[in-house]
Amino acid sequence: MRVVSVPGKLIDYLKKQPKTSVLVVTGANGQRMTETARKRLWESYMNDSNLTYGKATNKRNKFDPKGNIMAIEPFTPHCLRHTFCTIMYESGIDVLTAKEQMGHSDVKTTLSIYTHLDKVYKKKNISKLDEYLENYG
Repeated sequence: MRVVSVPGKLIDYLKKQPKTSVLVVTGANGQRMTETARKRLWESYMNDSNLTYGKATNKRNKFDPKGNIMAIEPFTPHCLRHTFCTIMYESGIDVLTAKEQMGHSDVKTTLSIYTHLDKVYKKKNISKLDEYLENYG
């Protein structure tokens, strides 16, 4: 078993949700979701996200048999792990804490993600210097 810290904002949100189970997301029977149910839930989430946030001009009803036009490129729940790791990096969380939060057995795994992020961060920050020097003279 692994214990992770949960941000206070998420705890506040979860406290407001109906309490029908100790599980955060359940199947229709209140038990763990089946793999099929999980996939259908994710597809529904992607459809709703595209209808709400997508910039498609020909939006359809999510129940349309022709399907919805996916303006937002599909992503997987695993992509959200990388987003979480990125947010931890950008908020200044140290790599050992991130390793534990991510559940990595080896800090090298976390460092490989952080190293990539660090290159992006440095490039972004050095562009600030370029912009400053451009406006200075």
